[in-house]
Amino acid sequence: MRDLAHNPPTTIVTATAHSVGYLDQRIPLLKALLLFREPPDLVLCPSMCAEVALRRDVAAISSVLGPRACDLNERLHTMVVPHGVDEERFRPRSAPDVRRVLDVAADEVLVLCFTRLSPWNKMELMPLLVAARAALADGARFTLCVAGEEQAPGYRARLRRFAGELGVASATRFPTERIPAEDLHAAADVFVSPTDNVQETFGLTLLEAMACGAAVIASAWDGYREIIDDGRTGLLVPTAGPYPSREVEEAELFVGAAATLGHAAQTTIVDVGALAERLKRVASDATLRRKLGEAARAEVLARFSARGWVARYDEMWRDLLERRRRVLDDPPAGHFYVRDYAAVFEGFASGVVPSEGVASAFGREAALGGAAFEATLRDTAMAAGIDLDTILAAIRLGSLERLEAPERAFAHKYGLAAAARDPD
Repeated sequence: MRDLAHNPPTTIVTATAHSVGYLDQRIPLLKALLLFREPPDLVLCPSMCAEVALRRDVAAISSVLGPRACDLNERLHTMVVPHGVDEERFRPRSAPDVRRVLDVAADEVLVLCFTRLSPWNKMELMPLLVAARAALADGARFTLCVAGEEQAPGYRARLRRFAGELGVASATRFPTERIPAEDLHAAADVFVSPTDNVQETFGLTLLEAMACGAAVIASAWDGYREIIDDGRTGLLVPTAGPYPSREVEEAELFVGAAATLGHAAQTTIVDVGALAERLKRVASDATLRRKLGEAARAEVLARFSARGWVARYDEMWRDLLERRRRVLDDPPAGHFYVRDYAAVFEGFASGVVPSEGVASAFGREAALGGAAFEATLRDTAMAAGIDLDTILAAIRLGSLERLEAPERAFAHKYGLAAAARDPD
């Protein structure tokens, strides 16, 4: 690459690891580390979680290559540079027109989830609806708006149908209109993002919501944990996973990453009960919402402003010009590699799935049969390679500990199971 530049000795070559979830996107980097005369000067990572996962992936590939290759991590130079947000575009203000479009009164608490609508490469939102149902049933009052570009055909309709099956259709909105992001965030009182996908490394929408002064509820996952100071600038929800099957992982190089990412997401848990509790707490306490929103806005101005982002890049370029170096010239070609999702992404979640659990009331309702929502759950499980019948049978028998890790994770993800608690 440098040879194509007019001044090779001083040309800086960098790359950005925006997502570390797609194994096929790692191929260009591996080619650079294995075959190029010089490796890239720097690979930019938006979060520490992304940097750790990338290095774990590269270390695992090096171990597969064995003595025929160098330690690829020695050629991999990384730096964490968080993204920034335009604090003028995203700022606290009212947005009555958006509320009129959504049919949400000015005095109603509006909870926004703004994301790409895809359970395979962004986040599964059906557990959010389960949590909303629980919070509303427990006395909370709010309207949940799920907005964004539909990248998985039919997914918006599936979410709308599931909301109806759960009995929360009147408290949810699924707009199809294209509403500017800054207007949606300005209209919201609360922003919720229960991401569960390993392709997510940072969380730019969190910054946008925080800049607008919204109270943020987010999964304790990947870069989200580096953005949110739990209890001060937002509330985090415990996570565990991923727990995918080895067969799906082995198929990734042949069928692509989409199926593996989806399967991994369906076996990643965002604690439904904790999410419901935080929704109720924030929706019911205006003082808490204001406190979290003000602290979030201040955090963006201090750590994630667009000006600060540009300054960090300027400092990085200057530093790179001073410390360019060369390493090995001709390492050998690559080798078959199967990623161990649980090992590589171990640091993304804040906890682990319980080895033992008990059936929840929601799980028993599904296991008894005839529940309106069972069909949608079954379709979701089947698409992810999960056997829902096995889970429901285990619930009926009271033997959840016999479930394989993917099925056990799926049961906890959807609130069909809960962690066993010692009696009072």
